[in-house]
Amino acid sequence: MLKGNASSPAITGVKTATGVQTYVIASMASVTWADLLNIIGKVEGLEWDGEQEFVMSASDNALLKSIPKGSYGSGFIAEDGYIDGRRVHVDGSLSSGDIFFGDFSNVVVGQWGGIELMVDPYTLATAGSVRVIVSLVCDIGILRPNTFVMRTAS
Repeated sequence: MLKGNASSPAITGVKTATGVQTYVIASMASVTWADLLNIIGKVEGLEWDGEQEFVMSASDNALLKSIPKGSYGSGFIAEDGYIDGRRVHVDGSLSSGDIFFGDFSNVVVGQWGGIELMVDPYTLATAGSVRVIVSLVCDIGILRPNTFVMRTAS
């Protein structure tokens, strides 16, 4: 949903959708409170229905919890799971520096059929194991991509 997939079959994610806004933070080591407020400011006032939220790696969340707001006020950039009143979600599939912000009600997941489960008792039989194959057919669509901002290094 976040990164998408360029290989076949191509899946559009927030990162690969046309129209998603970007904000440059050259290094996560130099991120400031003003940077996060500028990210929020890029989508404030745009048409959106749901809550605006951040999604980032656990290491970035931990880093933002340790950086003081500085001259902007007391406390740290991320506190109690929020940045400036916007919820912060941690995604284990993201690398450090992958930060997404926006209205995730604009992400649509289309699913065809249900989860298909197949048990193969033959392929790994000599090892005393059973192979389980799980399939799910779905696609991702991004409505109003301009309601999203992602951090870039340049």
